[in-house]
Amino acid sequence: MRKILSIRKSLFTAALTSMIFLGLISTQASAQSNKELVINFYEQALVNKQVEAAAMTYLTEDYIQHNPYVPTGRKGFIEALSSWFSAVDVDFSIVRAIAEKDHVVLHVKQVIDGKETAIIDIFRVEEGKIVEHWDVSQAVPDEIAHDNGMF
Repeated sequence: MRKILSIRKSLFTAALTSMIFLGLISTQASAQSNKELVINFYEQALVNKQVEAAAMTYLTEDYIQHNPYVPTGRKGFIEALSSWFSAVDVDFSIVRAIAEKDHVVLHVKQVIDGKETAIIDIFRVEEGKIVEHWDVSQAVPDEIAHDNGMF
């Protein structure tokens, strides 16, 4: 009887370990696919300025926006970015991307009239769509206290 209980315990431990390991693999794969989705969105919407096509493909209709200058919702995003792009000559480049579970963080360089801005964009992804966005930005000063740069 003890031997049977010991075998059952070993099998249970092995099964539990496998489920945890597979869960970690699944989470990492999900984070990677979320990162790819966000990069594709960003490149289409901001780098290539195909705002409406990108928004229709990657954003939920009720997309939550935390940027104080852009309305919540896919329609608000399209209107705000399309209007901004018609008024400003701006270039974006993604410097790095980091993903954890359902969040993706982009470190981005923005250039307007030769002036650089460092941006951090944070996206939340659910079921293959971007559902939420936060961002912060900082102008790159002409002189900085070190040689490390901001990118």
